Amino acid sequence: MDVSDYTGLTNRTERWAVTGDLLLNGRTLDHYFVDSADGWITVGAAEPATTYKTVPGRAGALDLSLVDMTGAAFPGNRTISFEVVASGDDMEITEAKLAVGALAGKQATLQWRTLPGHFAGRLTVGAWTDTHVGRRAVQSTCTLTLTASPYLVGATEVVDLYAGENPRTIKGNSVTRPTFSWTDTDDPDSDITKNASFYVNTYPQLKLEVSWKCGQTPLLADCANRRWTVEGHQSVLPLSSSWLPLPPGDVVICASQAATMTYVPYWLI
Repeated sequence: MDVSDYTGLTNRTERWAVTGDLLLNGRTLDHYFVDSADGWITVGAAEPATTYKTVPGRAGALDLSLVDMTGAAFPGNRTISFEVVASGDDMEITEAKLAVGALAGKQATLQWRTLPGHFAGRLTVGAWTDTHVGRRAVQSTCTLTLTASPYLVGATEVVDLYAGENPRTIKGNSVTRPTFSWTDTDDPDSDITKNASFYVNTYPQLKLEVSWKCGQTPLLADCANRRWTVEGHQSVLPLSSSWLPLPPGDVVICASQAATMTYVPYWLI
C-alpha cells in the first residue's frame, strides 16, 4: 500500500450510499422531518497544502511543504454535501424547512455507517426546490453542504501515565495533540520549583517541559490549544519546550511525572 493510500492525501471525490444511519448533530434525519433525497453523500478531497520552488540548474522542483512528524503535508478543509427531501402537505414541508434552516451557518457534525468518528464543520443550507401537483406542494429538496475539517474526529481517549516509559497505542491514522493533567500533593508552603517533561522516545526533540511551584494544583497542559494552566491560571512554557504531538500507532511515552493523558484520535480518509 502506498503512503498516499494510507493518508488519504489524494485528489479524489467519493460517493457513498447512506441509509437511515446518517446522523446530523448526532440525530437521524427524521428529527429534522426530512429524508435523504437520493441515498448518496459526496465527500470531497482534503487537499494537502504543498509548496514547490523551482531552482535553476535543478530538475523538477524543490518540495518546501510544511509536514507533520510523520512526513505528511497538512491537509485543508473538505466539502461534504448531500441532498434532503421534505415530503407531505404544505404545513409539514414548512416545518421541515424551519427545522433544517435552524442549522444554517452553525457548527455541525456528520456521521454514518461504520466510520470511526464524525466530520465537523460549518453547515450551509442550499436553496429549496419545491415540487407541486397542481397548486399543492408535495415535496421540497435541498442540498446541505458541510465545510468540514479534513479529519474524522473520534471519541476522547483517557490514558494513565506513570513516571518512566509508558508503551501505549495511539488510535487514529493522523497526528494528534494530547492534554496532560495531574495534582501536586507536596507541601504548598515550600518555595521549591518543580519540573516535569513528556515526550515520545522516538522524537526526543519534541518535548513538553513545564514548571510550577511546589504544592500548586491542579496542573493542566493542553497541547492541542497550547495552554499551560497552574491552579486555573494560564502560565508560560520555557523556550525549550514544544507542544507535544503524538504520532498514531504504537509509541513509548516518556514521562517524568505520573499524569492522566487525554487525546482525540483523528482519521484521514
